[in-house]
Amino acid sequence: MSPTLTLFAIALNLFALAACVWIIVSLSDRQYPTDPSRPRRNPARHRAGLARQ
Repeated sequence: MSPTLTLFAIALNLFALAACVWIIVSLSDRQYPTDPSRPRRNPARHRAGLARQ
């Protein structure tokens, strides 16, 4: 395989991985909605909260 094709394949894989992560995150957000009384959530704090559980 030529180097250009290899780089293209790697970029495509990274893009697919990012798309999968984005879909999983958006689905989990829809599954557990934040209550409207709380202010807009901070993604870093949300991640820390998930790790603490």
